[in-house]
Amino acid sequence: MEIEEKHSGVKKFLKIVCVLLLVYAVFVSLEIILNDTKPPYIYNENIILGKTRDEVVQIYGEPDFIFCGDYCYKVTCFFSTQHYCYVEFDDKVAVNVDDACGYP
Repeated sequence: MEIEEKHSGVKKFLKIVCVLLLVYAVFVSLEIILNDTKPPYIYNENIILGKTRDEVVQIYGEPDFIFCGDYCYKVTCFFSTQHYCYVEFDDKVAVNVDDACGYP
């Protein structure tokens, strides 16, 4: 009798864990499907460095805003986290790509 009770407790625990994992998977899937997600790595440093402002705009479009002469692109990551990629220019050529989470 004791053995059956122990097994029923383990079975309940496993069912709860499976349901929680399924719920988690559904929420993550919905987040990915419903939000326009662009991962930060889409702004590839190797592609940007050495390019002029016009070439960067041709590749990635108009910046979301310009801060101190740097082009700033907003990226929405998972769970609607705001992520910004900053392209720094020196003499009209991209010299650095930096990123920051949150609002500037």
